[in-house]
Amino acid sequence: MKSVGQIQDILAEELWENIENARSAGSGLMYYNEFLGNTSFVLAKLLESLLVSGDYDWDIKKWIDDLLITKVRVNGNQLMLWAVVISGVDGVTEQWTQPVYFEAKFNNTSRHFDSYLIMYSDNDRIDLSYDEFIKNRDIWDRMSYSSDDWDVSERNWRYILKS
Repeated sequence: MKSVGQIQDILAEELWENIENARSAGSGLMYYNEFLGNTSFVLAKLLESLLVSGDYDWDIKKWIDDLLITKVRVNGNQLMLWAVVISGVDGVTEQWTQPVYFEAKFNNTSRHFDSYLIMYSDNDRIDLSYDEFIKNRDIWDRMSYSSDDWDVSERNWRYILKS
């Protein structure tokens, strides 16, 4: 099993190698996963590793499968991703969805993060089953924010993780 530091480095490398693909994809896509290589899977593993290893009220029977990246913004050496996390619980086949926001600042001289921020799960909304999410794919993003900016301060985030 990889350490949190190793996963962070893999994620930084994935984003560094694929960010131009996401920029060139433009806006308005439903999901950006295909433009960002293994970013979704690696970010899911980083989030899970941080929750398991940190002092959070995370049930160790929970697991994070992947995420669907719904918005990407790049501003200089700063990258922001909005996504939907797909998770489950050991022994149960049903999966659940929750929102996540990821923001990273890249080091100007290397392919590493200077810092990052992950905000995950909304305290004001129950987790939505994947079956319900399929029927209403805009529930965690376009329908949850007051504007197209998707201002993350509009959410009551359950977990806020910083490097």
